[in-house]
Amino acid sequence: MFGRLIPLLLLGVTICGAEPLPELRVAADKRHLETVEGQPFFLLGDTAWELFHRLTREETLVYLDARQQQGFNTVLAVALAEFEFDKPNAYGEMPLENNDPTKPREAYFQHIDWVIGEAAKRGNVYRPAADLG
Repeated sequence: MFGRLIPLLLLGVTICGAEPLPELRVAADKRHLETVEGQPFFLLGDTAWELFHRLTREETLVYLDARQQQGFNTVLAVALAEFEFDKPNAYGEMPLENNDPTKPREAYFQHIDWVIGEAAKRGNVYRPAADLG
């Protein structure tokens, strides 16, 4: 049932500090990322798969600030919990009505929007990413 949602489940969070991240593309050799000007981009990432599902807003801010200070430029997180899918997020919200992928619950996704908005206030950029698995 959730196989159809795979492209929507994984979000790449690119943290770039004060300067906006350059536009990226897959290089011609299909082995690395580069800027549209052809400069290689080194993706230094952390996986916080359940960032949106398990952390409170306060914990999220601590996490994002720490990763930025540590020099990470990417955080990968899933929009829908990979484990304990039947459990609500930190605010008691479930992502889907009756686990139906055609019925997303607004409050759950508003929290994801909040995380993205708070990162933007700090000069962070979020980009969607395709599922790699």
